[in-house]
Amino acid sequence: MFHPQEPQWLPRDLGSALADDGRLAAPAATVLDCGPAGEPGFTHALYVDPATVPAGYCRALEAEPRIEQAVWPGGDRVYVRAAMMLGEEVFATAHAVAEALKNPDERDERSDMGNARDDGFDALARVAKDLDGEPSFAPDVTPADAPLPGRGSGTWPPAFVDDAGILDCGTSRADGYTHVLWMDPSVVPEAIADQVAALDDVVKVGWESAELLHVDAPGVSHDDLLEQARRLARA
Repeated sequence: MFHPQEPQWLPRDLGSALADDGRLAAPAATVLDCGPAGEPGFTHALYVDPATVPAGYCRALEAEPRIEQAVWPGGDRVYVRAAMMLGEEVFATAHAVAEALKNPDERDERSDMGNARDDGFDALARVAKDLDGEPSFAPDVTPADAPLPGRGSGTWPPAFVDDAGILDCGTSRADGYTHVLWMDPSVVPEAIADQVAALDDVVKVGWESAELLHVDAPGVSHDDLLEQARRLARA
């Protein structure tokens, strides 16, 4: 489940972020910033320097405990699904992983400042880099006889999913609410808040910006609320 209420979730101006008070790495760093994904199925987008992305980077990111998936379709963005991490946490982890995979003479000299890393992590990173591309390192998964339409090897972006403009449902961090629905305001009907408020077991709803609808629905699962909201949006 995603948790988009922290300020890091909101889109940021990359130009102003680059002028921040030294939070970002030096110009030679691979990871420049972290923002919202804007792609279904992912929670964060890493802004990267394509010329310095090390081999095996996405695989090393996925080895991190709370990062579920990382995809680099090329260009300057790496898409990440890390539902239980804040943007700052994803940025710090992604930067550290990138620097660990580089050769010593390519690393940002400030990559370890205030971010001590033990020898065990560095050893794992070196093993991951050495094994990158080896057939034995790939997951032992038998491919399906008939792959999903539009999801063949190399296809990007992923196949369109009819989510009725309601992208996901997560746990609300707003006081007095239990759930939050992540909306695409260009797709969902204007009356969606009133329709959700009229559902059984829903006590109240409240907007945060045009994308986040907080819902107080004690005892209702995230999947059930998401499905009911999508059904209303399609009607």
